[in-house]
Order: sequence, then C-alpha cells, then structure tokens
Amino acid sequence: MKDRGERKMHDQGSARRSERGRAEKGEAGLTEAGETVAKDGETEAEKGKKKQRKNKEKGSVRARKSTRRVNFAWDAMGGLEEGGKRGEAEEDRSSVNGSADVTSRRTSQDLPDGTCSGSNGTTAAEDQPRPSESENQTGRVNPVPAAPGPEGEFTHNRKTIKKTRRFMVDGREMSVTTSKVISDSDGKEEQRRSVRRQELHALKLLQKEEQREYAQLEQRLQQQREQMFRHIEQEMTGKKKYYDGELERVERQYRQQSERMETEHTVRLREEAHRLKAQQERELSRRGAALRADAKEEQRFMQRQQQELNDTLQRAVQDHKRKVASMEWEITAKSQQLKRARESVIWELEQRHLQEKYHLFKQQVKEQYSLQRQQLTKRHNKDKERASRFHQTLLEEQRSLHVQERARLQRSQRSQTKARLAQCKLDLRTQGLPGPEHRQRLTQFVSEEESRQKQERQNLQQTHETQLRELQEQCDGNIAELQQIQNEKLQLLVDKEKKKIRGLEDEHTLELNEWRDKLACRKEVLEEDLARRRREKEGARRRGSEPESQNTSRRPRFFPNMSFS
Repeated sequence: MKDRGERKMHDQGSARRSERGRAEKGEAGLTEAGETVAKDGETEAEKGKKKQRKNKEKGSVRARKSTRRVNFAWDAMGGLEEGGKRGEAEEDRSSVNGSADVTSRRTSQDLPDGTCSGSNGTTAAEDQPRPSESENQTGRVNPVPAAPGPEGEFTHNRKTIKKTRRFMVDGREMSVTTSKVISDSDGKEEQRRSVRRQELHALKLLQKEEQREYAQLEQRLQQQREQMFRHIEQEMTGKKKYYDGELERVERQYRQQSERMETEHTVRLREEAHRLKAQQERELSRRGAALRADAKEEQRFMQRQQQELNDTLQRAVQDHKRKVASMEWEITAKSQQLKRARESVIWELEQRHLQEKYHLFKQQVKEQYSLQRQQLTKRHNKDKERASRFHQTLLEEQRSLHVQERARLQRSQRSQTKARLAQCKLDLRTQGLPGPEHRQRLTQFVSEEESRQKQERQNLQQTHETQLRELQEQCDGNIAELQQIQNEKLQLLVDKEKKKIRGLEDEHTLELNEWRDKLACRKEVLEEDLARRRREKEGARRRGSEPESQNTSRRPRFFPNMSFS
C-alpha cells in the first residue's frame, strides 16, 4: 500500500508539472503545486507541530489564504484534460496512508498565491489538527490560535488562566493551583460584566454627588430660614422696644411734669395764702380800734376774712386740679395713641412676615425641585448614553455576526463548489463526451454555479439588511420609549412641584385668614382696654373733685391754724 501511494504521488507530481506547462501557455494553470506537495511534504510534517506553536496567531490567516487559493484555482480552471487528471488525483489521494495524508494537508495550507492544490485544497484547510489541551496549559496565560472547524469555521480563541494560592498549614507552606480555560465568549461576558461594574460605579458616584448637592442645598435653605426667623424676631423686638421706650418716656415725662406742677402749686398756694393773710392783718390793724369796741363785730369780721382766704385758696386748688386733669388727659391720649401705633406696627409686621415666610418657602420649594430636575435630567442623559452604547454594541455584534456568516457562506460555497465541480467532471468523464461539448458543459456548470452563489449572497445580504433594519428600528423604538418614560418622570416631578406650591398657597391663605380673624378680636380687646383705662382715670378724677364741691362746711379746714409769722 505504501509503494502504491508513493507511485501515485509520483504520478501526481508528473501531472502537476504538465499542468504547470499548460498554465504557462495560457490554457489553464491549475495544478502548479503538485511537485511542491511531493517535495516538501515530509519536511512540513516534521516541522508542523513546532511551526504551529511558533505561529499560533497566523493559523487563521493561513486558512483564509488556503481558501483564497482554492477559489483562485477554481476561477482559473479551463480545459477538459485537467478535470480527468484531477479526478484521478482525487481518487488516488484518498488511498494514501495517514502520514502522506497529513503531509498533503499541511503542505496545501502553505501553498503560495496563484497555485491550486486540486480538489483537496479545502480539505487541507479543514483537517488542520487542533492543538492538544496540554499545549494550552503550558503557561500562566496561554492564548491558543483559532483552528478551523469541520466546514471551514474557526473555533473561538481560548486562553488558560492559572492562579496559585499559597498558605501555611502547621508551619509548612502549601500551595493550590487552579486553572481556567477562557474562550472569546467568556471574554465577552467578562467585558460585559466589566462594563456593568463601571456603570454601577459611575451610578454610585452620581448618587453620592446628588446626595452631597442635596445636603448642601438643605443646609443653605436651613440657614435662610434661620436668618429669616432671626430677622423677624429682631425687627419685632426692635419695634416693641421702640414703642415701649416711647411709652416709658411719656410716663416719665408725665411724672416729672406732675411733680413740677405739684411743687409749683404748693409754692404758689403758700405765697398766695401768705399774701392774703398779710393783707387781712393790715386791714384788721387799721380797723382794730373800731372792732375792739364791738367783740361780736370783730368775730364776724375775722370769720369773713377766713372765708375769703379759704375761697381764694380753694379756687387756686381747683385751677390746679383742672390743669392736672388736662395734662393727664393729654398724656393718656398720647399714651393710647402710642399703644395703638405699637399694635398697628406689630400687626403690619406680622402680616409682612407671613408674606415673607410664604415667599421664602415657595422659593425654597422651587429650588429643591429645580435641583431634582437637574439631577433627573443628568440621570436621563446617562441612561441615554448607556442605551446608545448598548445599542451600538448590539449593532456591532450584529455586523460582526453578519461578517462571520458571509465568510462562512463563502467557505461553504467554495467547499460545495469544489465537490460539485469534481462530481460534474467525474460525470462528464464517465459520459465520455467529446472535447468541445465537454468544455461547453463545464462552462455552463461554472456559469450556473456563479449565478447560484451570487443569488445566495444576494439573499444573505438582503437578510442581513433586514435584520439590521429591524434591529435599528427596535433600538429607535427603545430610545423613543425611554424618552417617553423620562418625559413622564419629568412631568410627574413638575406635577409634584405644582401640588407642593398649591399646598403652600392653601396653608398661607388659611394662616392669613386665621390671623385676620384674630386681628379683629385683638383690636376689640385693645379698644376695650383703652376705654376701661379712660373710665378709670375719669372716675378717679371725679372722685377727687367731688368732696370739695359738695361739702362747703369743710372749706375752713384747709388752713385751720395757718400761721405765716
């Protein structure tokens, strides 16, 4: 069997050399690599494993080159004799032993551009042996090149991660090593988790920033409220202190003026009594000789003088009382006017303070909701950016999947085309048709294959466009739905703000109405108190003037034993 295989390989080399000659003459140029396969097979088989380890990342590139070469060979074919020889080479190669088969597969993968390995070109790319698991675990992180699958598809790149944990047990150092094989899909999942962790970290930072801003706003609003209450208290205290000082000043002025009037009245009354007494004594001394003759007449004369003195002094006292009463009336009116002004100012301040408090609370509510709107808008922008990134990732993954599907379709078409072409050539050779008809049918088959492949590519392209369009529409719909939800949230926040402001307005209106109701009662109480004080003063004044006006018999008692000597 081995001799037969070597003989067939020698025949194949001769056939390839003849095909190379025809290609140089412009007839076909399809079997240029036959001699290279026979010459370099064993060398490539020996160096294959070492070369595979050194060129791990070039495996997929070589596979793509192999498929391109096969496609180039299929496009450049032409001639009826090549079909028969390639069919024979195919049948002969299927019976070669394992080592020759491996040599052929490894060599066809390294063919230069412009060459064709016959119908086994794809087989050489497809049957490339995958590296063993032990080779993947030679290092701590050991990336493995992609190996072609059964239909020219490539498996995901994998890498092995080893972790060694060292610890002490009973004074001895122990180590445990764990290894994990990670593929591209695991890498994508890890990337998604990493992106999600970053988003969560950014969200936490955003929440902390929002809490800090809200705390700063609350602190500033609390300071504003405390400042307003301090201002209200200071203003109210200042006004009350001013009017209390005015009332005290009026009372002090009244006491001083009253004391001065009493002192002046006493001095004036004593001087008047001394003057009248001296005048009466002079008159008595002038008429003394006549009056001493009649004792009764003298007694009547002295009583008349005493009565005149008492009447004069009583008139002076009544004048003084009228002046004091007039002064007290003026002081009382002025004091009541100050009290009314004090209460009026207090009422005006209370009303103004209610308005200021309402406007301050309303402004603070607006600032709070304005900050919430800003924070919500910032969150919405973050959500939009995150959704846009996610949609962009979906579109990129979809496009990458489409690229893989197109590459997979190309590989599948090439594989199917080679198989169908080989079968067609085998059928044509079996039928034994003449050369022109053989070429015509082969050309017709190639044209039909091209049309079929073109139609498949167009269908796949249409499918891809439809999928992309549907995905884009879905993404746009998601963005629109997200925008609608965000608008609803903003509108809900605006409604809450309006409701809060309406509640403040209702509370202010109720408080103002209660204050006005109490104000009317306070005015009535104030007027009643002032009227009561006036009545008390008038009653005291009348009670002080009634004894002198009614009891004339008590007039001599003013100065019963007055002596001015």
